[in-house]
Amino acid sequence: MRLFCILLTLLFSLSGAAMGEYSDFGRWGIAANGGVRFGQQGISATFRNGEFAGQALGDVSAGLRSGAISPNQLPLQTVVRDGITYSMNNRSLMTLRQAGMEPTVIKDVTGNAFFERQLTERLAEMGGHPPASFVPIIRTPKP
Repeated sequence: MRLFCILLTLLFSLSGAAMGEYSDFGRWGIAANGGVRFGQQGISATFRNGEFAGQALGDVSAGLRSGAISPNQLPLQTVVRDGITYSMNNRSLMTLRQAGMEPTVIKDVTGNAFFERQLTERLAEMGGHPPASFVPIIRTPKP
């Protein structure tokens, strides 16, 4: 498994398209242990930005399960705090988990002031470090 992760890391490091828009923030890595935790108390039921903007989490999860969407299309930005890796893209992580998958492309943005501040605020809202089993509430739009 470790060799597989190393090979995938090499593949992404050689692909300019894979690094393009994210290269300013940190380094790319491949999830080796599925140990990414949710870093937000609640999430919207629809994607706001990116390739899946406006789509419901359930629809993206269904696409993942059917193979129409690749887990590689849902890269995560993460911050490591006190040895725990937190997702900054909680809707993406939720759809992967709903589909029974773990992230395959992870970009560590630890040290980036914007993401560090955002995680600090989110963890404070949750009362500190949530347990590994924590799953955020999916907020549904009000009619």
